[in-house]
Amino acid sequence: MPVIYRDEIGIVSVTLTDDELGRTIDFCDGYAYFTAGDQDYRIKISALVQIQR
Repeated sequence: MPVIYRDEIGIVSVTLTDDELGRTIDFCDGYAYFTAGDQDYRIKISALVQIQR
């Protein structure tokens, strides 16, 4: 599942895997939290462009 967001350089696409951690995006206090590979992400909701299923 690709998550596309803006950062200070441009547009970034991160693909979440189909394992247990990769299926979850949590939202709290204005941020989206998810794990892709071995990296944890914390992205401002205002920076999200698209979440594809």
